[in-house]
Amino acid sequence: MAGYLKTPVQLSGLRSSYGLGDGNVQVCGYVTTVTGGRTPPPALFAGTLLSSGPFVPYRVPGAGQDPQRIAAVQAFCRSQQIEI
Repeated sequence: MAGYLKTPVQLSGLRSSYGLGDGNVQVCGYVTTVTGGRTPPPALFAGTLLSSGPFVPYRVPGAGQDPQRIAAVQAFCRSQQIEI
């Protein structure tokens, strides 16, 4: 996975749910990047690990961790019965 990333990341607080119908795993958690020895606050993320293998991030319009994006990711997580 390190070959795909431009900067090192740290994942934390991972929670998931498994779709019995399609075999996909929905994942929610926090990601932190480490650049120049500085670690910014963790950012909320979500996505789906497809049964065929690849991880598909949940894409929300906008930039950064503004309140609307955070609310959209939290809503996705709740819709998958994931409390974060």
